[in-house]
Amino acid sequence: KFHLMLMVSLSLSLIFSAQVQAAATISDIQNHWASKPIQNLAERGVINGYPDGTFKPDQAVTRAELAKMLGKALNYQPVNGAKFPDTNGHWAESYINALGERKVMNSFSDGNFQPEKAVNRAQLTTFIARVLNLAKPEEKFGEDWSASFVDVPKDHWAFRYIELSNKFGLLPPEYQTQFHPDQSVTRAEAAWMIQALSGLEVSKGKISQIDSGSGLMNIQRESGKEPLMVLVTPETVMIRNNATAPVEDLLEG
Repeated sequence: KFHLMLMVSLSLSLIFSAQVQAAATISDIQNHWASKPIQNLAERGVINGYPDGTFKPDQAVTRAELAKMLGKALNYQPVNGAKFPDTNGHWAESYINALGERKVMNSFSDGNFQPEKAVNRAQLTTFIARVLNLAKPEEKFGEDWSASFVDVPKDHWAFRYIELSNKFGLLPPEYQTQFHPDQSVTRAEAAWMIQALSGLEVSKGKISQIDSGSGLMNIQRESGKEPLMVLVTPETVMIRNNATAPVEDLLEG
């Protein structure tokens, strides 16, 4: 009986390994600038590619594809049911519903989701800000920020979303002096940004000490975790009561 169980276990392991290997093998990303994040997402089961084994990295990502990628990367529980009139029975319906339920991706003015519509760069940074629960209308920070891209002035509707993504290191290295906010996001760019987003860490706690000379901040974290030491630099974004604040103001009150 032991040998039989062992053989069954080994067989299942081999089958599982073969499936993982098959899912993680993508034929058209060799030497691509985003091959590493694409491969990482494939190994995590976030992306599967197309039936022919390709990923089509330079093809524009659709709203449905992005919903699935975000939902799986962030471990959002799929939601069944028809939330949008034009996604009933769609292959990505449960992921679209999950993003819609969390108000990360919403419908258009006509109530439709338009799952096959391409996502542009400004829109993706908006979704990222919603995932991070930042840059809400009532929050006033960012008004004093300098523009990182010559084609995204401060009066652009997505200025803060784009700047936040840039400050968090969530924009691909190919985004240099120009952002091209209306340009469609490629599947490779989406994979790069989602992989970077997955690597962010959120720590909650109380600031116990700040050394304004060295810029070191001590945070007592929740749930008995070890204290966190943070180095505050001129590039660090400090926000208090929905407005930008200098580091020495964070302990007051």
